Amino acid sequence: MDAINGVTAAAQNNGYELVKVQPIDQALVKRGYPDPGVRILFIGKSSAMDQAMKTNPKLLSVLPFRITLVVEGNEIKVSSDDLEAWKEMFPDPETTRLIESWQSDLKTILGEFSKR
Repeated sequence: MDAINGVTAAAQNNGYELVKVQPIDQALVKRGYPDPGVRILFIGKSSAMDQAMKTNPKLLSVLPFRITLVVEGNEIKVSSDDLEAWKEMFPDPETTRLIESWQSDLKTILGEFSKR
């Protein structure tokens, strides 16, 4: 899928690597149902893991980031994790700065992908 390659390239341009691609409802497809066209891409980088460990180990549950691709006809919709709730749960300045840097990374990756 070209969209997977596009997101992967945008992630790599920003220091992230594709960790895994998870097709949704793969078991249904094996039973003859149509592919719903949903893929979840997991992207990460080791420095994000290191930062989370130092800043707030509870943030490790956010990693790797998930980017969802939904194919509807000729249109591809892309979304990522919403990290705002994490900032509310852990409002200390250091954790907030880390989460905001991740939000910036995700915004950059999605923006780069959308320009393709």
